[in-house]
Amino acid sequence: MAFQEIDYGSARRYHVDQEERIASAFHYPYRARAVNWDKRYVAFPYWPPSAHFGKIISGQSVVNDDLRMGAVDLEWGKLTYTYSSESPHSRLDYIFFRDQLRLVSGEGVAAAGTMSDHLPVLATFQLVDGE
Repeated sequence: MAFQEIDYGSARRYHVDQEERIASAFHYPYRARAVNWDKRYVAFPYWPPSAHFGKIISGQSVVNDDLRMGAVDLEWGKLTYTYSSESPHSRLDYIFFRDQLRLVSGEGVAAAGTMSDHLPVLATFQLVDGE
């Protein structure tokens, strides 16, 4: 599984290491990460101060049972992209998935408003029979 943005124990995700949680849930022993955001304090959203994100450590991750799998083995998820929250007209995020999953539904979650610079993606998958 590849993640464009994932938090590593950040305050905005209640100190949950999302990479660890996902890898443990799927029993995937291999991980690769690239940290691109490591800030002691982020004062966003601006008001009220009690809602500030605080410490953020985030980046991109690949979590898998076999890191020899390359990007060519992945498929683009249909309808599983999101847009900028302030001006939703260009794609920012994608969800990649393999043949063992069938996309049931996918959408950007507009109800999140401008909590982030982009809307979260919500996707529902179903395991393909025989897997």
